Amino acid sequence: MTENEKNHRFMWQELAKTGGRDKKIPINKYDMPHAGSTCCYACIEVDEHNPDNCDYCPIKWSELPRENGSCPCLHTDSLYYKWVTIAEGNFQKKQFAKAISEMKWKG
Repeated sequence: MTENEKNHRFMWQELAKTGGRDKKIPINKYDMPHAGSTCCYACIEVDEHNPDNCDYCPIKWSELPRENGSCPCLHTDSLYYKWVTIAEGNFQKKQFAKAISEMKWKG
């Protein structure tokens, strides 16, 4: 397991506990490594090997093809997209964050 994967899982587990909407909060609270402008450790993993190429994301966010060249995590059927669109503190937001923390990481 890479450091990026460990950090990804930890951050999302924290968000699953709190139902928080801001990924920066656990990153700052636990003095985690910088995760770029997206606060995404999967994006950091991509950038270490294939900068700015979401085709190499270690997480398979969607079964559907990319929409208009957008990143797979922003596809309307991805758990991340669903997490972003749920109200803060909502039980379903916690469930999505937990599911994201457990997603298979390629590599």
